[in-house]
Amino acid sequence: MKNARDTHLLDGYARINKGMPQSEILRIMGQPNKSVVDRIPVGSGWGEQIPFWIKIPAGDEVLEWEYPVDKGTITLWFARTGEDWSIAMKLIVPRQIGSN
Repeated sequence: MKNARDTHLLDGYARINKGMPQSEILRIMGQPNKSVVDRIPVGSGWGEQIPFWIKIPAGDEVLEWEYPVDKGTITLWFARTGEDWSIAMKLIVPRQIGSN
């Protein structure tokens, strides 16, 4: 059974659209439980895969936000668009069977 927080986050997740700015997603979802800025490894095609709405070249920064929910973790990846961040991909990573 979903709690009110999970319902809010899953409803917000469904409202996230291609290219939305970080500020709009923050308004919809609230503060993430985890926020990490990293770089796409040089020589990697990870940020240019088909599911990415905005392609992120190797060596560029990527911002990752995580929101745990009962069924797993909502993970959002953002690409730099000028001075701002915009949503590049969203995914719900399922909870592993038997994990805590």
